[in-house]
Amino acid sequence: MPHTHQDPKITAKNVAWVDRSSYLAHTIRILEYSVSKVRRKPFVIIVRKNLGNSKTRADFNDRKNYCDIFLADTVEYMDNKKFRLVLAHELGHLFYNFDNLNKTGFSFDSEDAPLEEELYAWIFAYWLIFEKSEMFKSRGGDKDSIFEGDELKQALLTLIRESGVVDADYICKHVANQ
Repeated sequence: MPHTHQDPKITAKNVAWVDRSSYLAHTIRILEYSVSKVRRKPFVIIVRKNLGNSKTRADFNDRKNYCDIFLADTVEYMDNKKFRLVLAHELGHLFYNFDNLNKTGFSFDSEDAPLEEELYAWIFAYWLIFEKSEMFKSRGGDKDSIFEGDELKQALLTLIRESGVVDADYICKHVANQ
């Protein structure tokens, strides 16, 4: 973090580089704003490195004005494509549960998600990263953020197979048909 009266060039360099936990920040801000409007109180999504845990998960409880997304230690070793898919997948859980986020007593932990929600979250992840990639491509953006459909599908299938939670072939067919 910058220090008071530090050389402005050094300060700019320190804050210019986007930490991987800040990926998809625009999507996160849109979701925070939407949830804040529905709940009629400020709401934030906090992305944290989940030290010592092998699973990535989202945790929401109506008593809090925030949702935690815990990133597993293993995401540090993923390429940008897989990392973005994993983060988008957790955001997918929030979008899936959007209509319930204002209900008193509602909570969820994506680790305990039903199959329908898992399927939604993975399919959402694919399409979010696909659309973001298309946007970067059309704007001549960062090459590290542009992924072709087939390579994105392969990364998605690999992640799903590694998770062992849902049927990767079912999702692949669903993505291919849209």
